[in-house]
Amino acid sequence: MEQLTNNRLEELLTNDLNALVLWTLVDERAYTAVELAEYAKCSKAEITPVISSLLAAGVLVKETHRHQYYRISTRSLCEELQTLLAPKMEGRNKCYSDHSPLPDLKYCRSCHGHLAGWVGRRVAEQLQLKGYLIKYRVKEKYEFELTAEGELFFTHLGIDLDHLRNKGGILAKACLDFSERIHHLGGKLGVAFLEQLKEKDWIRRDENSRVHRLTPSGKRDLETHLGIRFYDDSDVA
Repeated sequence: MEQLTNNRLEELLTNDLNALVLWTLVDERAYTAVELAEYAKCSKAEITPVISSLLAAGVLVKETHRHQYYRISTRSLCEELQTLLAPKMEGRNKCYSDHSPLPDLKYCRSCHGHLAGWVGRRVAEQLQLKGYLIKYRVKEKYEFELTAEGELFFTHLGIDLDHLRNKGGILAKACLDFSERIHHLGGKLGVAFLEQLKEKDWIRRDENSRVHRLTPSGKRDLETHLGIRFYDDSDVA
């Protein structure tokens, strides 16, 4: 991997296809090569060398699950690229739109027993902003580290962390959300967290469905504890 300097970054952005790919990734989301090619309206054969050069430059990293995804390597680089690209790209659509209404399954659902969709992604973001979780890279995936403040938060919520640690598996996995393309909280802690939300009647699952809906008390308490703003009342059970 080459050393990424400001001059090298600016040089990469002179290529229109590089700039277009990075523009849709500056919001910290991850996409496959096929999806990036579709967004850029080019072939996979054309997008492959673009991705390879951005990987070699340290601008992109791989994230491997069932498929191979690509994301900008760090949050600070996302912010820098947003600033550099905005004058040229502002107003251009990205793969993901924050303004499009979401169907119930993409708004709030379960994923292998943990909270997913827009609500799951926002919860994970706020848990990080509050300093309860720290995301770190493990090979070509990500996990969350539980901080001392996080231990207090989840214990206060009623989750037995010692019991979780004594079970097999990853405690706090950063699970790439299929619709949001940003991580939500997975692993043993993610499962216990959703179970506790249902136990408190903060959230209810639709019958025979993965769709979950916030209750009035759940919406209120998540706003109070995590500072999440909910703009659509249609999710309230």
